[in-house]
Amino acid sequence: MKILLIGYGAMNQRVARLAEEKGHEIVGVIEPTPKATTPYQQYQHIADVKDADVAIDFSNPNLLFPLLDEEFHLPLVVATTGEKEKTT
Repeated sequence: MKILLIGYGAMNQRVARLAEEKGHEIVGVIEPTPKATTPYQQYQHIADVKDADVAIDFSNPNLLFPLLDEEFHLPLVVATTGEKEKTT
């Protein structure tokens, strides 16, 4: 499976490691600003990623919510943390 990660903090770093150990491919990471330490292709818009089978989000509402306004046709697993009380 080809996976797009949204955010590349501790949890998605773990997701990437486990996914690759199981034979899956990380096709990119969506980050708000490019980081030299991210070992995958970086994107700022989910619509720019054409070859992913699924997106896995472990970011925060400030990164995720604007992405949801974009048009995309990709299954999305959301595990966003923080600010739950403000958004419910």
